[in-house]
Amino acid sequence: MEQTTPPSRLTRLSLAIRQLLPSLLTMAALALAMLGQRRFSVTDPSSLRAGLMLFLAGALCMILARLSLRPAAEAEGEPPPTTGAQNAQRMHLASWRWLLSFVGALLGAAVVAALWVIPAPPPEGFSYTSYLWSWLLASLLAAAPWFVPQRETAWKTRAIASLRTYRWEIVGLALVTLLAGGLRLADLSNAPYAISGDEGGLGDEVYRVFSGELRNPFALTIYGPYPSMVPFILAIPLRLFGATIGALRLPGALFGTLAIPALWALARPIVGRRAALVAVLFLATLPMHLHYSRVAINVIWDTFFFTGALALFWRGMQRHVQAMWTFALAGLVGGFGQYSYTGSRLLPLLLFSFLLYLAVFDLEWLKSKARGILLMALVFAVDAGPLYLYAAQHPDDFNARINAVGVFQSGWLENETAIRGEDKFPILWDQFRRALFGFAFFPDRTSSWGADTPLAPTLLSLGLFLGLIISLRHWRDPAMVLLHGWFWSIILSAGTLTVNPPTSNRLVGLTPVLCLFAALGWQGMAKALAQACPPPRQRMAQTVVLALFAGLASLEGVRAHERHLENNLFGGPEVLEATMIGHRLAELPPDSTLVMLMAPRLYSDISPLKFLTPKYTRVDIVEPLTEPPADPSDGSGDLLFIVLPERVNEAGYIQQAFPDSTMREVRRENQDQTLLYYEILVER
Repeated sequence: MEQTTPPSRLTRLSLAIRQLLPSLLTMAALALAMLGQRRFSVTDPSSLRAGLMLFLAGALCMILARLSLRPAAEAEGEPPPTTGAQNAQRMHLASWRWLLSFVGALLGAAVVAALWVIPAPPPEGFSYTSYLWSWLLASLLAAAPWFVPQRETAWKTRAIASLRTYRWEIVGLALVTLLAGGLRLADLSNAPYAISGDEGGLGDEVYRVFSGELRNPFALTIYGPYPSMVPFILAIPLRLFGATIGALRLPGALFGTLAIPALWALARPIVGRRAALVAVLFLATLPMHLHYSRVAINVIWDTFFFTGALALFWRGMQRHVQAMWTFALAGLVGGFGQYSYTGSRLLPLLLFSFLLYLAVFDLEWLKSKARGILLMALVFAVDAGPLYLYAAQHPDDFNARINAVGVFQSGWLENETAIRGEDKFPILWDQFRRALFGFAFFPDRTSSWGADTPLAPTLLSLGLFLGLIISLRHWRDPAMVLLHGWFWSIILSAGTLTVNPPTSNRLVGLTPVLCLFAALGWQGMAKALAQACPPPRQRMAQTVVLALFAGLASLEGVRAHERHLENNLFGGPEVLEATMIGHRLAELPPDSTLVMLMAPRLYSDISPLKFLTPKYTRVDIVEPLTEPPADPSDGSGDLLFIVLPERVNEAGYIQQAFPDSTMREVRRENQDQTLLYYEILVER
């Protein structure tokens, strides 16, 4: 009987080193990346270069670690390959579904035609109610027939089987979604305490909806401008719960929470269950996403509509999936998302570019999904048609925001070349690096968040850049092409090509894909570190290490958000003062007249004050008083003068004009912020 020669000591040592090498390289990559991240925290251009070199060295170690991994069978739960043989079976579509969809398209075209012939401005008392309901009916007719299952019991059987198979994964997603909801919905009225100018401006647009001044839901608002559908949606919770800041912020908190399952639906078939759950945990606790979910600024809506539309589109594009309803719903979600924020306009451009990519590199796959793509485009056109009609009629208004902040449109780039004495390319390169490294090095440059920190916490930004590099290993995978297209298109369009990057409210739209890449980075690190364990325990070790990384990054995110709320930086000092005064004035009778001696520091038309005191008559006394003022009211209702300490010497003139008035000092405090002013009340 042949005896097996035991391996030599050198062979055993070689095998041990080969097993430990991925872990050692990964630890080196982590150490180098942490050192690079530490250099990022020093606001010095030379530190940025040093940090970048350390980061690239860490990335090289990470690549070597991945290359040294032993080939392994695909793990359970990993998604099927996104490339392969084309579908063997074409979809057999019922003619009545297409018939109803085309009826919906015709009704949508009729709505657009009817809106087109409305004179500008519309007649007094003109109502858009019938147009709104007809548009909703057209959208439903175009999409809803595809939601009816062909066989009554088939979908139930599949749903029950999926619940049984993925029950623990669904439980994990539900827990993360509940965590996200709790972090976003708790104490909305007071955290953050200040009401920003954008919030007050949107609140004022809601009041215009209530008064009938804003009637067209397919136009743009005066403030912003934003799609006027936004204040119509915001009006719903204000009708239900009253005109409070908590009600105004509620839709943002809900859409921010719904972005969690939307990201999971996108990430699950692309990166697998573990990375998908880590990605949604990152998004649930990302400080920037948390903040914009808790304020009435509609930028956060994009993270749900954009992500949800991409998730449904990618689900329908799977080679083994024959589900037209996903394309119909993708068109519905993506079309309605056009009414949320300017960033949503990137969605049709991204999908069109991706389809062009498929036309060049995988035409057969594109042909096999042609009917679904046609249906998605049809539903999208019905849904977004009225808004894009308005854009065609009022291009300057529709592009006002882009024209104001675009480096080319606003003339900023020409001015900078003259000021700096440089060519355009170095300036654009500086814009690009500020937008990209705003997630690790450069602080936010807007008061909309006002955190004065990079846009992502340290551990998350570390995973992001590693994930971007690791994902390049699959550069031919169409899913990665789509994700990279999403990430880099926002970096370019909302960062590089706009003034003053990194600006958080413009870049919040890429937070879902940011978290997805960060999850990929940490998963790659955990997989390499787990190679140090014996093969039977590697899977468990990978899960434990990944859970540890995810937990630490999430705790860091929550703590960073808490520090931001404690610092009370949201919106700037003037809106904080206006909020303090507004909450005090809300206690007075609504027919009061407010007279402010606060210029030039504050004016009565500042939007937070207008939102909190919508029924008040407001008057500013801008010039210093040199004699007793006349009565600015009609003689009815109380009269209240607000005087700042720097103008308190004018209070005597007011008391001369109104001898029965009473004057008192008011001190309003919020955390470490104190506002001192004087009230002179004339009761009637």
